[in-house]
Amino acid sequence: MLAKILYASPVSWGFANSSDKQRLDAFLRRCIRLRLYRQHDSDVTQLVENMEDKLLTNMPTNDQHVLFYILPDHNNI
Repeated sequence: MLAKILYASPVSWGFANSSDKQRLDAFLRRCIRLRLYRQHDSDVTQLVENMEDKLLTNMPTNDQHVLFYILPDHNNI
């Protein structure tokens, strides 16, 4: 479930209000407590930021990425 939340997070995170983010943090804490998730030093906001960074880093270098075709050519920047 956490993987699905994080997969969609770069697109939907801007629409989440503080109540949504608190519920996701509570869910993450439960996952950690039940040992379903191992990384203890992150909150949901940090995980989402990491996913966004990964998306924006990988997209320009991966010609198989679904959004690659809409990016400007590297030579024209």
